[in-house]
Amino acid sequence: MSHTFSARFIVLDGVEGCGKSTQTRLLGEAFAARGCPVVLTQEPGGTSLGAKLRELLLHGEAQMSALTETFLFCADRAEHVQSMIVPALAAGSTVISDRFSASTFAYQVWAGEVPTEVFEALDGTARSGLAQAPGRHGKPLHPDLTIILDVDPETGRARKAAPGEAQEDNFERRSPAYHARVREGFLHYAKSLGTAALVLDAAQRVEALHQEILLATGLSG
Repeated sequence: MSHTFSARFIVLDGVEGCGKSTQTRLLGEAFAARGCPVVLTQEPGGTSLGAKLRELLLHGEAQMSALTETFLFCADRAEHVQSMIVPALAAGSTVISDRFSASTFAYQVWAGEVPTEVFEALDGTARSGLAQAPGRHGKPLHPDLTIILDVDPETGRARKAAPGEAQEDNFERRSPAYHARVREGFLHYAKSLGTAALVLDAAQRVEALHQEILLATGLSG
């Protein structure tokens, strides 16, 4: 059966191994099955520039400060918003992104100790292009819904270490203490968004979590 949906911008985010990439794919399939145009994307890497920054940030050999990482992630976000997200929303498609601003806050601010005011200035500028999307005038320039998939970082890292998973990237190799701080950062950021964010238990089975996400996005039933 075909349903009528307004285009929305939805983000799935969380620590390494929380299952966000799998859930992004499943959610996209659910929207498509209901006749809703949908675009799946990711950060970094949702644009040609983003793909280059992704390789540099995740697999590059150069050591960077958390501040440098923040600049690069926000540059990627600005391009992502302008060239991918806003055009898709304007065309009537729902956009589902694997990572967005919550990740920069969790990794670079909460765990990396970049000053919050620096993040807010850079990230706010990067997101400002959302004002160009239909129906966004006068609204907070955040995704319509940010879903944080919460799981103990050690559980997530064990999942990533399973056979068939990709080799660890520059962030995945960081210490357990760092990843514990990242988790705290995600939870803190979710609180700051109020009703525009939701935290779900990502330790549960894939299908059970998928059903909770369907409920949260109005696709259940």
